[in-house]
This record gives sequence, C-alpha cells and structure tokens, in this order.
Amino acid sequence: MAIVEDQAFVLRSLRYGETSRIVTALGRTFGKVHLIAKGARGTKSPFGASLDPFSRVQIVFYLKKSRTLHLLKAAIVEKAYERILVHPEAYYLASAALEFVQRVLPDEDPVPRVCDALERFLGGCEHANGAAGDEQRLRAFQLHVVAHLGYAPQLDRCARCGRAPQPRGGFGVSEGGLLCRRCAGGRQVLPLTDATLSMLRRAVGLRSARPAGGTSSGRSGQLTDRKELGDIVEAFLRYHVTGYQGLKSLRGFSEWRALTEDLVPGRRTSR
Repeated sequence: MAIVEDQAFVLRSLRYGETSRIVTALGRTFGKVHLIAKGARGTKSPFGASLDPFSRVQIVFYLKKSRTLHLLKAAIVEKAYERILVHPEAYYLASAALEFVQRVLPDEDPVPRVCDALERFLGGCEHANGAAGDEQRLRAFQLHVVAHLGYAPQLDRCARCGRAPQPRGGFGVSEGGLLCRRCAGGRQVLPLTDATLSMLRRAVGLRSARPAGGTSSGRSGQLTDRKELGDIVEAFLRYHVTGYQGLKSLRGFSEWRALTEDLVPGRRTSR
C-alpha cells in the first residue's frame, strides 16, 4: 500500500453508511478512481466541500493495487465551479459531462487529455451560463472523450468503401461514420449538414474540410442544428460504446426545458 497524491475532478459523491462517502474522481496521474472518505459526513469532517462535484481538488489517498476502493486521506479544493450551480442549463449539461466520463472511462487508466478537456468544458459552462451552444459543446466533448478510447467516428472518407464521400449520403450508424451516396442506399442513415460535419470533425481532431456535397441542406458556416448533432452523437455512442444507454442528466435537462420553455417569453427553441 502506498500513499499517493493527485489532482482530480470529483465526478460523483454518494452517501455510505452513517458518516462516510464514496467518491468517484478523475485524476491526472491515476485516472478514474473510487475512494471511500470515512467520516466525511460528520460535523467535524476535515473534508468540507472538497468532495462535491464541480470541483477540482488535490487528493491524497492510500493506493492498494489489489483493491478497487481506496481510502481517502485528505482533499483540498483548488477550484470550485460554483457559478454552474446557479444556472440550470449549465448545471444539467455539466452534470451530463461528469456522468459521461464516470460511465465510459475504465478505472485507473490515466487520460490526462480527457482531464484537460473536462476542465475546459466546465470552465466554458461557468462562463456561458447555459447558452444555446453549450449543448453542442457537450456533444463535441463526448466525441472527444471516446476518440481517446479508440471509438472515433470515420469522418474523412466513406466508412464503408473507404473512398471520398462524394456525393455524401449521410451518417451511417452501424458503420460508425460518413457514407457516400452509393454506400448509403438501403441503410440506416442520419442526415448530415456541412455545419454538423465540420463540428464533428473538429471534435475528433480533424481539420474541417470543404463541403463534400450530397444531401446536405445547410451551408458551410451555418450554425449546427442541435437536434441533428444530438441524434448523430447519441446514435453513434449507443451503437459503438459498450454499456452506453444514454445519460440521466440529459433526460432531466430535456424534461426541465419542456417544462420551462412555454413559461418564459422567447424561450421556445426548435427541437
């Protein structure tokens, strides 16, 4: 057993027993780890608010390779993303990012670039206050994460025949990427505009290419259609990422939006 230190993001914090908590954290050095914080709910707990989600913390814990639950010794808050908590849109989308990372990343596998991406995403949520583009940033973040796990969609050539996708036939769900019109015939294909394709390519680290033509109904430079992007990313993740069946946080966000968009003038958006 070794005492180790790491900078980490709190992904989830659950009550355990009468006074303790079980925390899932994403560390830069040790990856996703599960920790038990004994006495964390007591009145004299030394942990304070350091185990709350939306926090970047410095943690010290006892690492034992034969265990999956490690004992947390100390935690100090380095950065609390408190402004997220007062904006419902930002709260739901930031919660979805934490939930996604917690679900898809393997335990104790360091992914420092995912830590960097999560830090940028949380910072963006805090400053954007839940603006319309935040949901698009979440989808881009999801693709960025799974790309590091080897699940990046094929977006620079036809995912079936390997040729240039001209004219373009759409996004093939089972094929996991862009299809030319010839290969798209008779398959489950989702519509894909130029703007959405550009965002998908940026998310996985590809340079945005010139429009490939085909069934695109948009023009290069248009705002990405939120529903189109969401449908593509969600279908891709559900088909190709083992165990992924959607996010509770996103379902909560959809329900909250449906309840509030008719109450606030000018709030209604296209679905």
